[in-house]
Amino acid sequence: MIRQCASTILLLAAAAIVAGCDDGIQAGSPWQPDTGDDDDDTGSAPDSDSDSDTGTAPDDPTASLAGTWGMLLDVSVLQGGLPILGSSPVESRNWYLVEATPDGDGGLVTSERLCAVQLIPETWVNHPVVPPAFVEHVAPLERRIGVGDGSHDTAWVSDRVCEVRGARLCDPAVDPLPGPDQGADGAAGCDEPCDGAACDQDEDGMPGMTTWLTGFYNCAVHATHRWCSRLEGVAKDEDAISGLVTGLASEQVVLGSSSTFCQTGSTVAVPDPCAARQYFEMVRLPENAACEDVLALTGCDEDAAACAADPALPLDPRGDAFDEPCP
Repeated sequence: MIRQCASTILLLAAAAIVAGCDDGIQAGSPWQPDTGDDDDDTGSAPDSDSDSDTGTAPDDPTASLAGTWGMLLDVSVLQGGLPILGSSPVESRNWYLVEATPDGDGGLVTSERLCAVQLIPETWVNHPVVPPAFVEHVAPLERRIGVGDGSHDTAWVSDRVCEVRGARLCDPAVDPLPGPDQGADGAAGCDEPCDGAACDQDEDGMPGMTTWLTGFYNCAVHATHRWCSRLEGVAKDEDAISGLVTGLASEQVVLGSSSTFCQTGSTVAVPDPCAARQYFEMVRLPENAACEDVLALTGCDEDAAACAADPALPLDPRGDAFDEPCP
């Protein structure tokens, strides 16, 4: 079983901020269903079911794809704005526990609970680390999924969603991230009404979300983050889904740090131009599955940033993005 410890990306590489084992991966909290839906996204999938049912009838393709899933989301970015070092390529491997529910209109709503992350930088000069409290305070991410007719290789396409951490924004997609002068005292929580200010989401008494940078630098960084992504894939059958991660965007604003070397201000991450390095894989899990069941489907080492790449394990990464040429 993969033990709990801590490590992650300083800059959100599209969904990649969570905790892991120093250089390995970490389990988060067991998933609890998130039944609230405050997403006002109007994009929905074509309704392939003409009946006036609630979305769970046998002829509704969402019925066969609803349930509990384990997901690997693997993205590679060029992380910019690093002090002295400039930019550096980073591969971020993220594991989720996903609950998919029919929306009653021919589509699905998914709730993604982050379970673990494994960060693979091209160089090991610096290594970002996150405290365990970080992953415990990351809320499930909700997506709306459009599906095809339910046959073999039916479409599985989500809306583009943006998530903000460490700030109270009314519109996560367009509102600017707050700077050091907006809530930098860290006193306010993130459950207050949206006002554009920073907030102490990980409840450590500092604004935003706190990460650490070790190696060439050793400092704590308090920052707000935003990342956006879309899933575009196919359901190979009722038990396996895969595809590409598109529409990637990631940025952070440093609110403060324990060292002037880590005061980088605003930084962004640029997606790797090789589309094959931005992908996701999903496999069906039992209805009562937890994060530990997701992590059991990977051969990744608990103490090192390495995976066995065992094809028999469905949520193993495909390989080191920086060692393999783009297909």
